[in-house]
Amino acid sequence: MAQSRVSDETAEIAVVDKEADDLITYILSAIRNARQSPVKTQREAATTLYNATKIYAGIQQMAQRQEVQQARGLLTDLAKPDLKAHVQTLALQPAVDQLSTTIDRYASLLESRATSQVATNLGAAKPVRKKMNTLYDEMTTVAFAFSIAVPAAELSTFITKLNKLIDDTTTAYNQSRAQMKAAKVAASGEKKME
Repeated sequence: MAQSRVSDETAEIAVVDKEADDLITYILSAIRNARQSPVKTQREAATTLYNATKIYAGIQQMAQRQEVQQARGLLTDLAKPDLKAHVQTLALQPAVDQLSTTIDRYASLLESRATSQVATNLGAAKPVRKKMNTLYDEMTTVAFAFSIAVPAAELSTFITKLNKLIDDTTTAYNQSRAQMKAAKVAASGEKKME
């Protein structure tokens, strides 16, 4: 039995993640680019900010919770008194404020999704599968026994449909396995070529 692992928050998290990534990229790029400014105060402010924030380069590619934590670190550093004046010199305060709001929303959505996933945990499928196999065996045994003891058209139709379902399921499973095997072979072939 398949169960969906997609939550309602996932789409919204993707939007907020993109917004956070764009803001982080903008802030770090603006700092990096301002180091080339012909205006001395901007160039000096950018150099100081660059030295303090270069450790945050690439946080956009981190896992979601790591990205939130690193972005909070970036915001904490940019809020330090000695750096805050430089942020204002480069006119980055509105972007920093927006990043702060976005990161708070991002963290809240991640927490909400985690809470709902824990609350809706359906458990492992393996025990359910074992129980389903037992029930399936009982049903097919009873159907087979009745088809011999008390033949009926409805029972013959049921057995025919059940056999068709079993064949379709087996075929779909075999096709899925063959596709996975082909993809694995293709992937290993690509690695060998590199």
